[in-house]
Amino acid sequence: MSFHELISDRPWLVKRMAVVRDLAQGAPVEPAAPRHGLAYVLALCVPRVSLGLGAPGAVLTLLTLAAVLATVAWPAWQNLEARTRMTQAVAVGREAAAAVERYYYANGQSPATLEQAGYALIDPGHAVQTLEVDAGNGMVRVYPSDMRYRGGALAFTPRVDENRRVLWRCSGEDLPAAVLPPDCRD
Repeated sequence: MSFHELISDRPWLVKRMAVVRDLAQGAPVEPAAPRHGLAYVLALCVPRVSLGLGAPGAVLTLLTLAAVLATVAWPAWQNLEARTRMTQAVAVGREAAAAVERYYYANGQSPATLEQAGYALIDPGHAVQTLEVDAGNGMVRVYPSDMRYRGGALAFTPRVDENRRVLWRCSGEDLPAAVLPPDCRD
């Protein structure tokens, strides 16, 4: 009864009538029986608290809303962060591929290392763990530094067209398509 009274708008009709009866008879108004302490704790778990203090219910409602938003927003934030870091890794890979392409045009073959191609890793966002080039076919592999995607790589595969122009194809090796930029999805 105490709990119900705390979450309702007014005291129960029986209590109100007892007070009116005492006032009509000129008798002193007897104080109501004390409420059970657990009723106050349970009433705080209900968004509507009618203790004359609207704050506990409002705080609980805001906390519930924040919890729901956090369960939705946190995974979305992590996904956005992963895509951003993968986009940074793709940019680093494109720079390395451009260095390999310049080396190919100058020497007619793929470089043995990225250093030989004149490429030095510049990655201010620390999105890349390491890069490597395949001396046989000129493929550049970019290994992301994100722990969730260790073992996977971004592969930049060269192809020489009929005009002897190098065209690059970006793809993910053991990386989820959701984190890859659209032009790197298979």
